[in-house]
Amino acid sequence: MDTIVSTKKNIWIVCVNAQPPEYDTHLRHYIFAQKLVKNGYNVTIFGGSVMHYKNINLIQDNTPFICRKYDGVSYVFFKTLRYQNSSIKRIWGIFFFSIKLYLNRKKFTRPDIVIHNLRVPFDFFVYHTARKLKAKYVTEVWDLWPESFTAFGLVKKYNPFISIAYKVEKYLYTKSDAMIFTMEGAFEYLADKKWRLEDGGTINMQKFNYINNGISLSKFNEDKMTYTIDDEDLLNKELFKVVYLGSISYANNLMLLIKAAEKLQDIKNIVFLIYGDGSDRELLINYCEKNSIKNVFFKERWVDIKYVPFILSNSSLNILNYRPNTIFRYGGSQGKLFQYLASGKPICSNLEMGYDIVKKYNAGIIAESTTPEDYAKAIIKIYNMNVKEYNNLCQNALDAAKEFDFDLLFDKFFNIIKTL
Repeated sequence: MDTIVSTKKNIWIVCVNAQPPEYDTHLRHYIFAQKLVKNGYNVTIFGGSVMHYKNINLIQDNTPFICRKYDGVSYVFFKTLRYQNSSIKRIWGIFFFSIKLYLNRKKFTRPDIVIHNLRVPFDFFVYHTARKLKAKYVTEVWDLWPESFTAFGLVKKYNPFISIAYKVEKYLYTKSDAMIFTMEGAFEYLADKKWRLEDGGTINMQKFNYINNGISLSKFNEDKMTYTIDDEDLLNKELFKVVYLGSISYANNLMLLIKAAEKLQDIKNIVFLIYGDGSDRELLINYCEKNSIKNVFFKERWVDIKYVPFILSNSSLNILNYRPNTIFRYGGSQGKLFQYLASGKPICSNLEMGYDIVKKYNAGIIAESTTPEDYAKAIIKIYNMNVKEYNNLCQNALDAAKEFDFDLLFDKFFNIIKTL
């Protein structure tokens, strides 16, 4: 393939989990890319062919990569292996994705800026790609890897691999031309590591930027009215519907929610509707069957993104559920949080994070502890609220969503890009 020459400024957004818009539950990169194109930039998003948390591979043969275009935004998907429920395969997939990008870098329009959604240390070659192409390099951090591995107990903190991974992480932040974190407390993380210049480290905090994840309110509200589903449980006005929508894996800790539901079976009009798939789904279904739990209903394994607004907007209460760990002291940026806020329904969370958005905007309630008993009490507290109290939480959620509209977030993002 011949290299394409362009007079416009070219930007690469590199994220192994990038997906076509019809599969993407976040849409951050797609929407930001669209806006960059409208501002005169050429944008290419690079991702892997396997759709994260979905049993879908966009490349079924030996083709090394495919190119697609959506509303003026170019995508390149490198072939990666399916890794469903296999952490090792996922890690190897990330590593080989970055290698393939490096080896094929000259086949695409040379970038002026590379925005790298980090998966430290497995995609280290993305940095080398940027430097080989003499592009500005921006680190974008949604999840603190490798800190997440130790926080969830997947790897011991003093494992030699973790020590190397931290050094790679620090190196990439140091060498970057700009850093974008989606966790509000990320500056605190860098301070705790003593990586900042003022702490004797190597990272210049003038490069630091906080831009959380968010939501396109205009699209959310349009989809809510356009794409509806016929679900008698969801549409039943006589029921108090507690909805969870998202991944069902170890990190999501949904057994806690199921045990809270078990304690509320005597209240006949409270039902729990679970949408999503993951490694723990069958475990939870089996637990409900074994213990005759009748108020929990497992719905679609995969929900097309366009139906999410309708589902969440027809709930009575939306659930944020996590496995407790130390990393949450730096804040959260889970995509579903902003969808929940946009739905205008209260949120119940099983734990309080640092810089907690639900608490800050009084958009719901946080359980007093991570026990099924206290979780059930938190749910009942909202169930028993009078109409005025309940509607206040709904309005607070909507007001909070406006603060995280992608239109506002893009302005912050674009100001960074213009300085590079």
